Amino acid sequence: QEAIFQWQKAVELESDHFEAHLNLGIAYYNMQKYDEALVEWEKAKSLNASDPDIYFKLGHVYRQKRKLDEAIINWKRTIELDPNNPNTHFVLGNAYDEKGMLDDAIMSWRRVTDLAPNDVDAHNNLGIAYFHKNMFDQAISEWLDAIRITPENGELYNKLGIAYIKLEQFDKAVESWEKALKYKPEDADILSNLATAFHNREMYDKAIEIWKRVIKYNPQDSEARNKLGIAYYNKGMYDQAIDLWKKAIELNPKDAAAYYNIGTEDFEKGRINEAIAAYMRVLEIDPKFVQVYYNLAVIYARKRQFRDAIESANRFLQANPTGSEADNLRTLVEQCEKEIEQEIGL
Repeated sequence: QEAIFQWQKAVELESDHFEAHLNLGIAYYNMQKYDEALVEWEKAKSLNASDPDIYFKLGHVYRQKRKLDEAIINWKRTIELDPNNPNTHFVLGNAYDEKGMLDDAIMSWRRVTDLAPNDVDAHNNLGIAYFHKNMFDQAISEWLDAIRITPENGELYNKLGIAYIKLEQFDKAVESWEKALKYKPEDADILSNLATAFHNREMYDKAIEIWKRVIKYNPQDSEARNKLGIAYYNKGMYDQAIDLWKKAIELNPKDAAAYYNIGTEDFEKGRINEAIAAYMRVLEIDPKFVQVYYNLAVIYARKRQFRDAIESANRFLQANPTGSEADNLRTLVEQCEKEIEQEIGL
């Protein structure tokens, strides 16, 4: 407040004082009074239209006001006046990214790395942008550059592992996540990524070991218990699996996946009514959990509830019209329709 008062007095004494308007705007900006800051900086711009810093500041205040187009215009003007300031290229890239203009964002961040090769944030942002464009080799290259600059950054190794998995380079992914855990040993996301990779390779013992670490550090994590249960289930350790799924539900009564897994266990063990009850609970929690409809269609067909089977099959097919499961259900629907015709004597 004192800074605002002093600069206001300076402006009153000399209304065309560039520095006074500039600094009054800074004081307003620091107090999050963005409209007032904008007025002062626009006045400063009118007094010195060749100062790149005023356009840089205007870009920031427009960004705070969620006016990205105006922010971009001002930052582009900053670059026209001062083309070699990496900070401007960086924030311009961020603005393009927020607008979903990834190619423009990449060009801006690439300019940052040209001007400041050791800018970790620019390399990281480039990696993320390339990843979102499914350009995984390029993403890996950027994250490796970032790691060379900050070799103890666990989050960068985590991202690297995710990119390697996308390229089906399992060993490199595991190596990356194990390095990530050296620096972030209790990070649930990194541990989960590593456990999931082992699980997908049917390396269930390793997956179990990692899921147990997740639960050790995050005892309220119902999802980790659910996935640990799946690993036990795949090893034929059904009692342990069910106990974990029940614990997951105890921790999170709206854990649809845990109910689904219990329902599937009931289904496979012939406990049909229990399976239906579990699946219905899944749909109460998450009506979009469409895999349930596939299982219900099969169950209802076996119970000779053909109309219920057809309804469930159609709900699944609305969401998943192609693939082997869809083909199976179309065959099942045809069989159910024939059974209905026979029942009514057609």
